[in-house]
Amino acid sequence: MSSPTRATMYPDRPGVRLDIVVVGGGIAGISAAYALAKAGHNVTVVDKGNGVPKGPRAVRGGPNLTKTLMQWGLAPTLRSIAQVCSRIDWRSGIMTESLGSMVLTQDFFQDFHADFLLMEQAELWSALKSLADMVAVDCRFNTRVTCANSETGSVSLHTGEEIYGDLIIAADGYNSALRPVVTDEEEIPTHDEEYLILSLTVPTSQLKEDEELRSLLEDSSVWSFWIGGRYIIQGNALHEGRDYTMTLQFRCKGPLGNIPQGDWKSIGSLLVEKGFELNQIESRVIKILSSAKTISPSVIPQRSSIETLICENSRIVLAGEAGHPALPGVHHSQALSIEDAETLGNLFSRIQRKEQVSQLLTAYNEIRQPWCKFAVDHLYTNQVILEAEPGPIQEARDAKVRAMLVQIAGDHMDEALFREIWGNELALFAYDAKEKVDDWWCQYGSFIVRSPHRDSILSSIAVSISQASV
Repeated sequence: MSSPTRATMYPDRPGVRLDIVVVGGGIAGISAAYALAKAGHNVTVVDKGNGVPKGPRAVRGGPNLTKTLMQWGLAPTLRSIAQVCSRIDWRSGIMTESLGSMVLTQDFFQDFHADFLLMEQAELWSALKSLADMVAVDCRFNTRVTCANSETGSVSLHTGEEIYGDLIIAADGYNSALRPVVTDEEEIPTHDEEYLILSLTVPTSQLKEDEELRSLLEDSSVWSFWIGGRYIIQGNALHEGRDYTMTLQFRCKGPLGNIPQGDWKSIGSLLVEKGFELNQIESRVIKILSSAKTISPSVIPQRSSIETLICENSRIVLAGEAGHPALPGVHHSQALSIEDAETLGNLFSRIQRKEQVSQLLTAYNEIRQPWCKFAVDHLYTNQVILEAEPGPIQEARDAKVRAMLVQIAGDHMDEALFREIWGNELALFAYDAKEKVDDWWCQYGSFIVRSPHRDSILSSIAVSISQASV
């Protein structure tokens, strides 16, 4: 694997080399560290664990993710670790028969110049970590941050040490400890419900013996959805069909408390206690769950969109799920994190003096915050529709999805219906982080070069997300 040259990735040369601390060594943190180091800065990553994502979670990434990874030189790696998704199957509740399928042909993605890929999260992280190693990112794992000071630009470690930086990237995940420092608000869940996210991977050799399961395993390029009452289930093959991975999302009345890893018997019992009727889940899904030796759970409260990604003192900035809290496992979550990283790297490759840090952070906020809010709001709206409980709303949803899929398969399409269901998704797929920064800089970069002030350059300009739709 080779990383693109600095001149190819970021043609601008910074006039000053910043010291940057990244809190969080997951995909968001390690990708931000790589992009900023590639831009010419000294980057240190601190993470309380070993950085490797926990649990056998899959990444289902659209062209907006794939495009940036290829720009970073990961095309050969992606060919070895990822499977191109060729079809999405939709099923409702306990129905074995699908609502329909959406075939992702080359013609469908020709305008995006990238594929929809299925891969394992840990393998993507390893590829990004290798890139970070190539540009001398200093990774300090098993190091816990106890607090961050936005006035001094420092983080305190559990060892008593303090690390100072010209900039601190808070990429410490959905339940970010640094987010309240940026927003200056107490973290209070906005809903009385919590999400239980389950992830598992099972060798397909265990499943092929069951005749009922073979139909799920025939094509390793298929991404399957099961949508039912208060749950969404996703499944796909990995490693050229050798493994089958699933992510299950259940909306529960909270609080759930801490749930340890376990098998389906123990976790299924918990769901029954929370009012779920397991007989409303398709039998093949239950069989796969029962085949898993270990199921990794995460308990996640629903959070609202973040109104600002930078702290008042312009020393700490949110990236990844810390800044756009879409539920882990949602297919745009990792793409948004990679977009954050590319935006930061591209902007800070242009810095000429330290006084411009606040201006570049303002630029980052103005580029990313409206877009991330649009993405998170769309994902939660979509989620409510997909989680509809049995009854008229679910029946209307199924009828609309079925009608749209039938039209896609035929020669005639109701464009209004297609855009109603897929318009926002296509807008997200089409996003190009590098292009967005270049466009922004062409319009407003001269103000940053000349102006010593931090005030928003776009304060008098209305940003219309609708104009970003495809």
